[in-house]
Amino acid sequence: MLEFSTSLDLGYRAVAVSGGRQFVLEDGVVDVWPMDGSFRKQKSSLRYNYVGIPVYMSFLLGNRHHRLAFGVAGHYNFNGRIRDRYITSDGEKFSYKTAGVPIEKLSWEYILRLDLDAFGAYVKYSPCPVLAKDAGPSFNTLSFGLSLNVPEW
Repeated sequence: MLEFSTSLDLGYRAVAVSGGRQFVLEDGVVDVWPMDGSFRKQKSSLRYNYVGIPVYMSFLLGNRHHRLAFGVAGHYNFNGRIRDRYITSDGEKFSYKTAGVPIEKLSWEYILRLDLDAFGAYVKYSPCPVLAKDAGPSFNTLSFGLSLNVPEW
């Protein structure tokens, strides 16, 4: 059996760099620089919030609580920022945030879900760049994870 559904999706994404590198915003452009050697840095991530509207086409697998779904979601992205977490040479931890990161305001993604009763797994891929045009390196997102499905009332 085939079903169609939609919803409202509110969330945020965090894209991290590793290997002794960090995101830096300078003059409205994001770049990736080597970390300052005087700190032991835990993490540098570019974060942004979004509002999305996914549309799913689902195939039931035996019963109504087992399904394979494919979807496309349109997103409005906002509140781009960089968050850095440091550890000083003395072991002191602190966090630094940089607001105003120029992100692409509109994007879309493909979604593949497998739901089996209360548990699910998903893969999401966006072919759209995260940063606005000419605002830094071009990269996009691929995410995957597990979900806990709320039973229908």
